[in-house]
Amino acid sequence: MSSERNEPRDGWNHDVLPDLPIGRSVSMMQRPLAEPVYPRAPVSSSQFGKLPPKLTRPFSKSLPSMPSPSHSSTSASTSSQWIVSDKALKVFPPFCPLERSHVHIQENAEVVAKRITECLQCESIAATYNNDEASAVAKMSDHTCFHICFFRACDDDGKPREGFMIVELQRRRGSCFSFRQASRVILRAAQGEGQESTLHSTVEPRSVPACVVEAAALDPQDTDKTAGYYFLHAAGVLLSKESYDTRSQCLDTLLHMTTPSLTSQSVASQTSAFIVQGMSETSGVSSMIKSLVLHSKVHDQDKCTSKSQNEEMRSKAITLLGNAFEHASLLAPVDDELLSALVEELACAGEQPHNAYRAVRCLKALAATSDSLKEDVKQICGAQDIDAAIDSGHRQHALLEKESQEFMLSLQ
Repeated sequence: MSSERNEPRDGWNHDVLPDLPIGRSVSMMQRPLAEPVYPRAPVSSSQFGKLPPKLTRPFSKSLPSMPSPSHSSTSASTSSQWIVSDKALKVFPPFCPLERSHVHIQENAEVVAKRITECLQCESIAATYNNDEASAVAKMSDHTCFHICFFRACDDDGKPREGFMIVELQRRRGSCFSFRQASRVILRAAQGEGQESTLHSTVEPRSVPACVVEAAALDPQDTDKTAGYYFLHAAGVLLSKESYDTRSQCLDTLLHMTTPSLTSQSVASQTSAFIVQGMSETSGVSSMIKSLVLHSKVHDQDKCTSKSQNEEMRSKAITLLGNAFEHASLLAPVDDELLSALVEELACAGEQPHNAYRAVRCLKALAATSDSLKEDVKQICGAQDIDAAIDSGHRQHALLEKESQEFMLSLQ
């Protein structure tokens, strides 16, 4: 194609505004200079009567941050109860389609909000509530975020129906499968229908063939080049790659290998022992996991991933440490820097309840291993931090409450 076509001619306008839906065939056509140039002047409402309502939802599409309970306000309440009145419900915009994850309920808004709040606490889903907008932002442990919104139901004529409301859930980011599971439980709870939770259901250990167990067997005192040794060495190579997908999949595989219900007890114990024994090394997969927990990145010069991706990998690294500390038969000395990082995460239970739950798992496993580690944990972790974690778990995270209570009992 000749470059002359891209050059403007006298008397013709070839500019195409990128924000206008102009087809390619139309934009390539020549139009006279007398034709009005976009954007055109706005049309007055007096010419055609009343303009249609603006097609916007009554809430922002951006994901707000989850503030600490100590920074509550009248517009965004972070109390344990979701206080919503029927007067605060807004009429659902008639031109906006409803999500598939919604229900129509003939019930008081305050009663429905209480049901959902209790359901979120039982399912350990952290949430931030906005009482004025009758909405909430929920975040699951796998970083799946979704909105919960209340609207006033209307009839076919657009008139509000007294006593009827709409509960809608919108996934903003994260796993579609996790959101689908959570939405079923939450919507059934909103209608007052009891249902056994499937989010934290226990899985029976899988039977692994003996040949696989023997091939993956690894003695932490033996440095022979077994299949397990080569796999964990490959895991360290994958974690050093400058790709978020590669690192995330590697961490998922390590989590799989340290979970007895997904592999076997022997494989989980042997893999956990290797990870724990390598915590004192300066290189390898264990040092990378430790760096993720302490600095939210694999190494000091790591700049290939975003902040949110680093936070997700750090959450997986803390979970991996909890699995390793629970299933390893022998524990190497743990430095104070790692203990301080776990205690600091526990102290931020109000802001990050999911990471606080992962941290308390690690601390509880360390305290139950030996008396020396138990004394080290007691010196660093204060009783006020554990009490704050129990209180935060009672409000919004059942698993955090349970683990914190068991951790406090183990320190006595």
